Amino acid sequence: MERIDSLDKTYSKISKLSIVECICLLLSFCFSIITIIWFVGFLLVMYIVVVVLYFFVSLAKELTIQYAEKLRIVNCIEVAYGEDITSSVETINYYNNSSIGKGIELFEINIFESIFFTKRNYDIVFPFKLIMCILLILVYITSLIVSPVNLALIITQTIFGSSVAVVFAKEIYFYIQLRKIYNFFDEIYVSGKYNNRNNKEKMLGLCFEYEKLKSYTTIQTSTKIFKKYNDKWSAEWEEYKQKYIKKK
Repeated sequence: MERIDSLDKTYSKISKLSIVECICLLLSFCFSIITIIWFVGFLLVMYIVVVVLYFFVSLAKELTIQYAEKLRIVNCIEVAYGEDITSSVETINYYNNSSIGKGIELFEINIFESIFFTKRNYDIVFPFKLIMCILLILVYITSLIVSPVNLALIITQTIFGSSVAVVFAKEIYFYIQLRKIYNFFDEIYVSGKYNNRNNKEKMLGLCFEYEKLKSYTTIQTSTKIFKKYNDKWSAEWEEYKQKYIKKK
């Protein structure tokens, strides 16, 4: 059966907002440099418009992500307990653990499935983002050494005055915390200690820690990579589940 997730449209909007956000940032940087070399009132106005637009696009993107993540966690609870709450989200084959039964155990396994896919997605994406971060740092240091003071100030403003530096910092933080949460889930399931004292409660806390992490960092995984590897990862998840999580 085809996978259906009504939130895909919302995530598509987020991707488009990210593209517009990036374009606005590049334009603001270009206008900043041009106005230093060739000061024209029209270009200054365009610079102001682009900066203001960047702010509102970034705000719209973050609010949309927060809204989507809120619906996602509510839908996960709905699926786990078989009850409609308030999410109005339709998902078919988004979670693939119906054999577990309703309740907290299904909720935690569904969250772990999400973590399982997110980690594999990010294991591919993160090295490229880390390289970009290192290159950005090298370019920034080089610009401070060789560029005129005015240009160095603009580059500093672009990197640290906008969200560029914050985004890269969040990328690293997200990757570290994601691996930490994944490793805890994996350790409990592989060791067969899920039903031991306090482990269910600890895993429930980590479920919400994972959702909070996504909400705080507002980082989205690559849809293109997900579609490319979905079948492979789904098979790996089924194998993992059969080996370590299958309901006895």
